[in-house]
Amino acid sequence: MAEFLENIAHSLEVEREEDSLDRAAKLLRENNLDAAMRLVKQALLRRENDVTALELLGDIHIRATAHMDAVEQWERALRLQPDSQGLYSKLGNLYSRLHYFDKAISIYKRGLFFHPNNPAMHYGLAMALRENERYEEAIEALRSSCDLQPNPRKKALLLAWLRELEGKGPTTS
Repeated sequence: MAEFLENIAHSLEVEREEDSLDRAAKLLRENNLDAAMRLVKQALLRRENDVTALELLGDIHIRATAHMDAVEQWERALRLQPDSQGLYSKLGNLYSRLHYFDKAISIYKRGLFFHPNNPAMHYGLAMALRENERYEEAIEALRSSCDLQPNPRKKALLLAWLRELEGKGPTTS
């Protein structure tokens, strides 16, 4: 009987945490960052390794332009849930925006290990590689993105990159 009651109490606690995080996400959408932050931090006090709460805390930090705080929370969440497609995309995009292209490349490659058919991740990788002047690798990543999800704008970009690379010398394309 005690075990049964303990299981019920645990499931009620999980439901309460989920409700709390849903309210925090709503407050974030309403741009009420302080209230959202309070709810998420309370949730993390009760369950410090809650991936959803850590990801949401990172989202709040992004909205507050505390980019490195967001990186810290998303990296922590990724360590707990290393196959999270959304976290790889968020981190890769943020590292690229911060001009940390080596880190962005590393994150996208790790994400593609788990999600090799994600066209957005291939595209993000292509952009980071291009910014890092790794043109042939960028072309291959962009080609993969186009193959997975045909898109006229990406195809035009790919053709432009190929023409540009031809002007720089021999290519393997």
